[in-house]
Amino acid sequence: MNKYSIDYKVVPEDIDELNHVNNIRYLEWVQDISKEHWFRAIEGKIHPKKYIWVIASHHLDYLRPALLNDELEIETFVKDFEGKFSHRTVRVKNKETGKLLFKSLTKWCLVEVSSGSTINVTDDIAAIFI
Repeated sequence: MNKYSIDYKVVPEDIDELNHVNNIRYLEWVQDISKEHWFRAIEGKIHPKKYIWVIASHHLDYLRPALLNDELEIETFVKDFEGKFSHRTVRVKNKETGKLLFKSLTKWCLVEVSSGSTINVTDDIAAIFI
């Protein structure tokens, strides 16, 4: 399994009126790390403008709050592929406690940019991630 992770320190812009990370920020992290993982994984293998992934659905679990200055590990991996879809997991953990704060499963759909059509995931793409 091709995992990708980044370290992140919670900043004031992430915090909502309840003094913890805003739920929308987690969703932004899902999108940001997924895109970053895709582009890093395909570098030198697939032209970065050949395909684009669009979100078909999200399942989000907010388990514990993240607070200002918390050090986080944000991790992602592709769980599997099914036709034109990939199922990608993202997890956010508190680095100090090791506790899982958030997890998501997102169903992404592959689109060929030149045609604008959805296409089945090719074997060369699947081989990069599984």
